[in-house]
Amino acid sequence: MNKEGTLSYSFDTDSKDQAVIKFKGKLSGIPMTQTFTIKDATTGKNKSTKLHVTGYKIVRDIDEDKTNNVFVKIAKK
Repeated sequence: MNKEGTLSYSFDTDSKDQAVIKFKGKLSGIPMTQTFTIKDATTGKNKSTKLHVTGYKIVRDIDEDKTNNVFVKIAKK
């Protein structure tokens, strides 16, 4: 399937001064809204593989369906 769409985004803060990224657009002609609220920073590592990760806990809200997610950056040391 080769589907295209349009997307606009904006950055804001909520009442708790947390960063919020808002997306609005259409995918294959279907309207879509999505919001990422950035919560806390997080880190972790796997001792056996020496894999280190850092990132942020977020709440992802797609068309009023909220899920907890984590955005991570992997840095191998």
